Amino acid sequence: MIKRFIGNNWIAILIFSVALLVRVIGVYPGYTSDHPDEPGSYRTAIHMFYNFLMPGRFDYPAGMPFFHLLIYIVFILPFVFLNLFFLHPDVIIAFFTQGFNFFAQYQEAIFGVGNHDALYWSRYIAAAFGCGAVVLTYLTTKRLFSKTAGIFAAFFLAFNFRHVLASHFGLPDIHSSFFNILTLFACVLLLEKNTRKRYIFAGIAAAFALSIKYQPFAYLPFFVVHFLWAVKKKSFWYLFNMNFILSMLVSFMTFVLVNPYYLFNFNEAMIQNNKDYVRYGMGQLWLRGYQFFYLFHWGIGQLPSITIVLGIISMLFLRFRKFLILFSFVSAFFFVMTYYSSAYARNFTAVMPFLMIFAGFITDLLYHRLKKINTKLGIATIITILLIINFTSIKNAIILDVNFSKPWNFIALSSWADKHLPKDVVIRKYDLGITPQVQMALKNRNITFKEWDYSHGPNSLAEFQEENTNFAILDTYTFYFVNYWWSGWKDFTKYFNYDDVPFDYVQDSYFGLTIKELMQHAIHEIYQPWQAQTLKNYLVFKIPNRPDTLGERIAAFTFDKGDEEWRPINPFDFPPLAGGWIKDVGNNSPGSLTIKSAGDRTQRISSQPIKIKPGLLYTVKGSLKAEKGPVPEDGDGYIRMDMYKSLDEAKKSNLGDVVGLSSRAYENGEWTNVQGSIVAPKDAQYLVVSYQRKNAGTTENYADDVEVFETDSIPLEPFKDLPYINPTIPLGSIYYISFL
Repeated sequence: MIKRFIGNNWIAILIFSVALLVRVIGVYPGYTSDHPDEPGSYRTAIHMFYNFLMPGRFDYPAGMPFFHLLIYIVFILPFVFLNLFFLHPDVIIAFFTQGFNFFAQYQEAIFGVGNHDALYWSRYIAAAFGCGAVVLTYLTTKRLFSKTAGIFAAFFLAFNFRHVLASHFGLPDIHSSFFNILTLFACVLLLEKNTRKRYIFAGIAAAFALSIKYQPFAYLPFFVVHFLWAVKKKSFWYLFNMNFILSMLVSFMTFVLVNPYYLFNFNEAMIQNNKDYVRYGMGQLWLRGYQFFYLFHWGIGQLPSITIVLGIISMLFLRFRKFLILFSFVSAFFFVMTYYSSAYARNFTAVMPFLMIFAGFITDLLYHRLKKINTKLGIATIITILLIINFTSIKNAIILDVNFSKPWNFIALSSWADKHLPKDVVIRKYDLGITPQVQMALKNRNITFKEWDYSHGPNSLAEFQEENTNFAILDTYTFYFVNYWWSGWKDFTKYFNYDDVPFDYVQDSYFGLTIKELMQHAIHEIYQPWQAQTLKNYLVFKIPNRPDTLGERIAAFTFDKGDEEWRPINPFDFPPLAGGWIKDVGNNSPGSLTIKSAGDRTQRISSQPIKIKPGLLYTVKGSLKAEKGPVPEDGDGYIRMDMYKSLDEAKKSNLGDVVGLSSRAYENGEWTNVQGSIVAPKDAQYLVVSYQRKNAGTTENYADDVEVFETDSIPLEPFKDLPYINPTIPLGSIYYISFL
């Protein structure tokens, strides 16, 4: 019997096995243990264990930690106790004599230091639920349409990047996808036969889905099926059928059973739920193009997305009743997540099984038409088509698993720093997460660490040189907060201009310019690709010596009588900056450039192109004045140099092939002399000098007496045993985008 079952279902079993494999590989070490929402699984489960199922929080229902706790108790803790008793036989006596106090005394031994063991238990449980969703997608699609449609739908879901990624975290989204598709499976059974047991099963499944996240979407297919039965029986009163009423009652009781403290803490639950309502921007009615952009390019992929749309259209015309059941969930879900609220990327995990059923349906239609022409050719063709459509999804899943299986980046950085950082140096850094052992070793080398922060203090190469910094180590997570501006575009059409994150905006602001400048001086990089993005990617920069000789002056701008052909540059068509040439204010004499208020931080005032020679050192000097702002210890306003290969590129004034920045003027209302240098690469022909601001504030800032110098006297490279590299880190790993 088993042989026959395997023989008849070997393709489905193979897909399930691969689905489990791609979800389990990379769980360890996986993402770092500091995801802010992941404690909602394991720590809440442990809290429920010690507090009689009280979750201690109501921003999410108790479903996920409740199920995790059950699995802990039934499948994991017995082995933990056996191992504990085997290694420490004396603990057996404490187990039988101390009662529940035993669990409080030995919590660390049971759940790991900092509950670290429980973190991974919950991650592996999530992987199992993710695979379970693939199995249920197959079973549901098989009963709705055909066995082959089920195989195709399961294949699409097995490699869907959004679903595979979510399966590596102890977060509610993957569990939501499981119980949503379980409810749909129950609804399909109910569609086949309207028995009391099937009504109750559907009600219980929907209650489980609601117990994972406060999302009632799973009830909609249930209601549609019930309505279809009323239509079939031609009875309005069937809508109030006792089986349906009983199922709703059982559904309510199930929710209360899983969330026993919700009703008794209703006011507190409402307070937390209202905070979530505001956090997700609920009730702000506008179509959010970013969600569709994300799904098309990353969450689902381009070809699978097109396949899903074709599946929706074909099912609408060919299987209308079944289309209604599926689309009731999908349409309501997308309405809330893309129009009624601002959903996070991970929220879309919940709808993936439903979308893959549409993809499986259209693929099955094509398969049967090909089979009519030639069976063997049809099979070979459909396999090829499936692989082509899902090639990017498969590749992304493999990249995710391979990189999540590697040691955490801060471990790799610790090892590199211990081996390579020299003694008696000054290093600017972020909170690097270096291991305590390496921290002590570096301290013994007399290494001085200074904090690096983009809200204040030095950030550019010139500013590091002025304070005699030797190295700078960047944790790219700092750019997390500057890379979401574009997700709030209300103009849906803007997304059609991009096929990736619009990195050009970030790179043209102060944050991106400093990194583009420093990348020429990188000596080490440690990063994960976007598929396996973690909080900490690292870039290590070696700061070159400040030039002793400036050389010959090749350009000078005093702005005494006009703007000297400097012009405003607005690369992203924001409202124009307020400013330009002003005759009454200047450094040594009246006349200067002013930026009273930039419409955006990427706007600047730029010179005409200046002819330069490859391989020479170019230094820009100038006088800047920044009026007092909200953070007087910070600087604003800087001179920027962009180098180009051709005159045409220089005239366009887009982001240069290389850039160099001066230091900034402190916001104290005084004229400050600033300077910055850059070596022209071998193909550089033109230089454009600009005046730009870090912030787009309303204070009035000025630039005057700008000079450009040229010399072939280039300072000797320091620490030659740590040579510069050609960095390979992609922009997506520098400018952090969270898909979690």
